[in-house]
Amino acid sequence: MLVFLLTAYTASAAVPATVPPQTTNYVIAIILLGLGLVGMVVLLLSERQKLHRAHDVILENERQLNIVTEKLNDNAKIREEYIGYFVNMISMYIQKIEKLKQGVERKLTQKKYEDIAISFRDINIKKEREALFTNFDNTFLRLFPNFISDFNSLLKESDQVWPKEAGVLNTDLRIFALLRLGISDCETMGSILEYSPNTIYVYKTRIKSKAILPGEHFEQAIMAIKAVTPEVITLYQRSA
Repeated sequence: MLVFLLTAYTASAAVPATVPPQTTNYVIAIILLGLGLVGMVVLLLSERQKLHRAHDVILENERQLNIVTEKLNDNAKIREEYIGYFVNMISMYIQKIEKLKQGVERKLTQKKYEDIAISFRDINIKKEREALFTNFDNTFLRLFPNFISDFNSLLKESDQVWPKEAGVLNTDLRIFALLRLGISDCETMGSILEYSPNTIYVYKTRIKSKAILPGEHFEQAIMAIKAVTPEVITLYQRSA
């Protein structure tokens, strides 16, 4: 349109003797109006692009906020469940220690020293540790019922790790279960699982070497395994 107006104005300027001054002013006004319209269109297009960019930024911020919120919710669920778990475990062991203490005091009063030795021999550390691991496994799998399958989806099919019994974890799975709970250093893992830090490191390295993702991305994928919703946990607890 602007080209047409400019052409018309040029043509009119070439024959000034036959074109009245009013017509020339009219053409100039139309050209200026056209330039103004073009400027407004350019400005509107620029503002539209800025609006699109701002919209994209808002969507990205919303996505990041949702990720952070979801992670906080997961962490809250994990803390709540495991606080209850450890309180129950500590309470149970306090009761056992109190019962043992009362029995020893009674036998000391009765001077049954041989019976005291028998009482201590009856304490089976291996059995207690197995019970502790069983409780840990049950609690963890209640929070992460798909953990075993999700974990194995990160490994080659020939190298996948499946426990011998349903509802329990083996050492490999427990190590990465602890990682999912936020415990990443080998020393702490070793203290919990009764292994040396070097042994834990060997376990972790061996599993990572079989993963379909590089080491760092593998751990990120482990951390991304989701816990169940609080409603599911509540239903489970009511049915237990």
